[in-house]
Amino acid sequence: MSFYMVIPQEITFGPIVAIIPVLVLAFVLGQALHSLAAGLEKLIAKSCLVTSHRTLFAEKILNPDNAEKRIIEEFKVECSRLLHDPSLLIESEENTSHSSEEWKELYPTIQSYIYNSEVGRSRTFQAIYAFSRSMSVLFVGLPLFYITYYLFQKNGFFFDRQSKYLLYFPNFGEFIEVAWPLCWLGALLFLYSTYTYRKFFVQYLISDFVALRTVDH
Repeated sequence: MSFYMVIPQEITFGPIVAIIPVLVLAFVLGQALHSLAAGLEKLIAKSCLVTSHRTLFAEKILNPDNAEKRIIEEFKVECSRLLHDPSLLIESEENTSHSSEEWKELYPTIQSYIYNSEVGRSRTFQAIYAFSRSMSVLFVGLPLFYITYYLFQKNGFFFDRQSKYLLYFPNFGEFIEVAWPLCWLGALLFLYSTYTYRKFFVQYLISDFVALRTVDH
């Protein structure tokens, strides 16, 4: 629906006929948006502006909050048992850097172990996180898309749309004046949601692992 404003001609299909191509297009664009958001996150993580999942996971293991120390200790014990690696329980100031890299390497292994099961809340938080991340990218990019389209339109590259498409806006420029702040507000809200559920995901990833190991015993 975000791109409806730039369709140059009126849609004559009925709602029943149009729903299939709309759903297919929404799925394709959704997958493309998800891939773009994941790529941007990796790119930003490399520049150290945003902490990667692996780094956040390692920091949570090595520097837990007081309320999380017990579950972190149980997590380390279960990892040591599962991987037959007693060194995971060794802590020292000299070994901190090495341990951090080691936990980063073990992150996909822990994640795979959990995802082999159908239970666990971390999967839900990861899905919400991925959705919020994609919506953040959409709301950041949509005003830029509208502005670019408007500039091309003013220079004669696209036909000007009839006012009936814009409903309460006499022209596309006034529509952008309203859409711009709303899109940025949506971007801020989803960025906050992304940050929040990202932390929840890592926390419940650790809790799910301990719970699954207890069940396996």
